[in-house]
Amino acid sequence: MMSLENPTAVCLVLRNGFGEVLVVSRRDNESQWGFPSKRRYRALYGSYSRDYYIIEREWDGMDSREAALGNGFRSSEWLALGEELNLVVESLQIEIYQGLE
Repeated sequence: MMSLENPTAVCLVLRNGFGEVLVVSRRDNESQWGFPSKRRYRALYGSYSRDYYIIEREWDGMDSREAALGNGFRSSEWLALGEELNLVVESLQIEIYQGLE
């Protein structure tokens, strides 16, 4: 049986280190748009460099992810936070996983 949860990892490569992205990231309150809480990681060892900032979320399903993104795109505050983040992020990669049980 497959899990209904859909963990999502967002890998950000930062331009100038973690200070700037943490300032922007801590100011957002994405739960108001339906986003689940996020867990933040930084690569210490392995294939990712130390400039990678990884955000992980667990969604109830793809429909809840799409609804939250739709809410965010309709919000000028959410879009403004995205513009600020774009100034400190060099690249972005989104990965969606499906649990197997």
